[in-house]
Amino acid sequence: MSERVDVAGLSVAKELHAFVENDVLPGLAIAPSDFWRGFASLLEVFSPRNKALLAVRDDLQGKIDTWHQAHAGQSIDVAQYEAFLKSIGYLLPEVDDFEITTQNVDPEIATIAGPQLVKMKKNHLKKMSKQLQMIILK
Repeated sequence: MSERVDVAGLSVAKELHAFVENDVLPGLAIAPSDFWRGFASLLEVFSPRNKALLAVRDDLQGKIDTWHQAHAGQSIDVAQYEAFLKSIGYLLPEVDDFEITTQNVDPEIATIAGPQLVKMKKNHLKKMSKQLQMIILK
C-alpha cells in the first residue's frame, strides 16, 4: 500500500497528492487547501450515490453470471437472453427521441467532431515526438 497524506479529512496517496499539488494546480489560481476542501466536499456529496450504484452493478453482474452458469454449454437464444436482461433491469425500455443542448462549452468541443480532435492530437503527438527526437539526438 502506498504512503498516505492526510489532507482536508482525506487520506490521499502520496503520489496523487504530489501530482495534484505540483503538476495540476500551479497556474490554475486554486490554492491547494481550497482544492482539497472542495474535493472532500464532492466526495461527501457523491460517495453514497456512487456506493449505491456500485451495489446495483454488483447485483446485476451476479444475476448475469448465474444465468450464464445455468446455461453453460447451451446455444444462446438471443430473444430469451434479451428478455432476461430486461427482467433484471439491465436493459431498459427505449425512450422517445430527445435532444441535449449545452452551454459554456469550449468551441473545440462544441463545434469539432470527435475524430477531428483525435487527429489533431495525433498530429500534435507526432510533432512532439519529432521535437523530443531532435533534443535527444543533440
